[in-house]
Amino acid sequence: MASFKYSNGMLFNPNDNDLVEKLSVYGEFSKNETDYGLDRLKLFRYIIMMYDMLSPMRLEYPDFWERKKVSALNAGFKVNKKGYFDEIIEKMLLGENDYVNQAVTKYVMLHGVPEYSALVAYQAGLYFETLKVQRGTITPNITKNIEMLRMNIRLLTEQIYGGSETINAKRALYSGIEKDRFPLPDDVVKRLNEGDKLEDYSPYGNYEVEPIKFMGDE
Repeated sequence: MASFKYSNGMLFNPNDNDLVEKLSVYGEFSKNETDYGLDRLKLFRYIIMMYDMLSPMRLEYPDFWERKKVSALNAGFKVNKKGYFDEIIEKMLLGENDYVNQAVTKYVMLHGVPEYSALVAYQAGLYFETLKVQRGTITPNITKNIEMLRMNIRLLTEQIYGGSETINAKRALYSGIEKDRFPLPDDVVKRLNEGDKLEDYSPYGNYEVEPIKFMGDE
């Protein structure tokens, strides 16, 4: 089996032989290959290499869209003789596959760092605004959006990867909460293998919904 880029601290190891089984604990990763339209193992490896907060790919390929292409190739997706991906893979890369988008969103949120989720969203937004300009459309609003996105990306990148104690502390805090609410994939898989139907399992712990209150209610 090919060896994929991994570093300590990543949420999942793309080299794990049981990767599909472990990630399938989460509903967004439990769809079948017909739903995704893609090989699940390749897809999950791509998501990890592309979107894990501590993926080595982030340092090697700081450009968001170059990193997408290289991550897809490293995950095992192929290009044709002209260097193009199949249409279904292009849709994955361009955010046009709803099931893949749900899995990506879930993976990003598993980090427990709101700033990181915002960074990923801003990077995607900057690409689409820049694409409008490349296609010949430029307006004051587009220019303003590009500058706003660029500034937010720079600030968030410095916060998250620049040694900010606040972000590091927040990550530790939310990671602890995540572990309390979501049993580790290994634990869930072990229970399933032992025949446990997980009737007592809820990804939200003992959470109970409070009655809806309206403004003015005591």
